[in-house]
Amino acid sequence: MDRKEILEAINRERLNQDNQWGGSEHDDKHTNNDWIAYINKQTGKAVNYPFDFNNFKNRMYKVAALAVAAIEWVDRNKDILEFEPCLYCGGDKSFITGPKDNPTNCPCCLGEGKVHKGSLNWAHFVSQRSH
Repeated sequence: MDRKEILEAINRERLNQDNQWGGSEHDDKHTNNDWIAYINKQTGKAVNYPFDFNNFKNRMYKVAALAVAAIEWVDRNKDILEFEPCLYCGGDKSFITGPKDNPTNCPCCLGEGKVHKGSLNWAHFVSQRSH
């Protein structure tokens, strides 16, 4: 297989992923951490003993297509992916790793049990602060 054929196969896999999951509308709900997790999952599935040529090759197409999806995601959302202070501690180390309405935990608060917007406990945290 030459490079052109490989890139065409990656593009076919990317189109299959769009058909399966719903395209950019679905993809834009993810964060950069999600993309890394999806790529890592497919990479892990490529590891076999004994080595399985077809499985390895198919998983690498999925990994490459997911990388394309992640690049498309960041290009579509670059205006809303930004840094901002931590919503809890105000620290300047905080960052958003997804769209503005879904920030992840602040690095300066990690491991301290503090709750940030976008986490499962955010609604409870907000309701407790307003009392």
